[in-house]
Amino acid sequence: MPSLRRGLVTLSLLFAGSLLFAQDNQLTPPKEGSTPVELLQFINRANRPNLTKTDFELLIKVADQVASHEKATDEEKTHARRAKVSVLFQASRRMNSDFGEAFEKYTSELAKDKDPELAGMAVCFRWAGKYMTNEGKVNMEGKDELIAICKKHPKHALVGSLVGVFAEQFNNDREAVAFLREVEALVGDSPIRERIEGLIKNKSILGNVMELSGPTLDGTDFNLASYKGKVVLVDFWATWCGPCIAELPTVKAVYEKYRDKGFEVVAVSLDFNKEALKKYVEEKQLPWKQIIFSKEDEMGWNNPLAKKFGISGIPAMFLVGKDGVVVTRELRGEGVLEKMVAAELEKPGK
Repeated sequence: MPSLRRGLVTLSLLFAGSLLFAQDNQLTPPKEGSTPVELLQFINRANRPNLTKTDFELLIKVADQVASHEKATDEEKTHARRAKVSVLFQASRRMNSDFGEAFEKYTSELAKDKDPELAGMAVCFRWAGKYMTNEGKVNMEGKDELIAICKKHPKHALVGSLVGVFAEQFNNDREAVAFLREVEALVGDSPIRERIEGLIKNKSILGNVMELSGPTLDGTDFNLASYKGKVVLVDFWATWCGPCIAELPTVKAVYEKYRDKGFEVVAVSLDFNKEALKKYVEEKQLPWKQIIFSKEDEMGWNNPLAKKFGISGIPAMFLVGKDGVVVTRELRGEGVLEKMVAAELEKPGK
């Protein structure tokens, strides 16, 4: 999922699935007597970019129905409350005058819930609503409040997303690493520690050797060290990522132009389906190595290398010099990749 892009999308939790439309382009209300599961499915399917005020009001009403339904399980009621937070968040972003107050009131109440998962979610959404723009930019004045959230909810996955988003806002890697070290000291051995460590590695990688290895699409094992003496582009990408696909013509053109001069590309795929990757690689005739893991819990954003290097948005590209040291990760833009590759190839090997 492109950039923070990942974090913001994670926070949005926007109802993945097919779309429910009536002929008048309004959401069709669920039928009378729908079960809690059917009502939750209705919310999950209501995904579209132009939801109206009436649509939002309907989704909130349905979420409340599940939360108070006499036949709903505790788990279903919890899902409904999460859904309501998400709906209110989106509604307040698009039409604040109509839903802003309701969002503040509901998340304020939920932040006091005895369920730490719900309470943590509410706090994270409140912070995002206060300090994040729809484009993913963050007001740096939110740092102290974010640190406080880390202290109170160090195990919550959304906290890890917010930290990743915030770390991207610093002007330089040194400041970002200092912030991440501060967070690392707060979260202890919590589940998000691995994510924080990956972010620290990501922000500390420039000027250091990149140690990267893993299974490839063709069934072999690859180690970046085997390309020592070459200039290498390491590209974290996925076939479902639009911006990644948009970069491929540039990558392929530079590869074809400089391969005989010592340039290589290694892709790390965050695809969820190995066969989909194989089909795409064959159709587009991508000749370079594709690292992808086979276990379901090691695919997509759970890719071990994505975790290791703190990848929170794709495409994420690293240019590695002949000595195995990372030269830059700022490689997007017209002519940038070719310029950097040509410059590195001119340098003598060590």
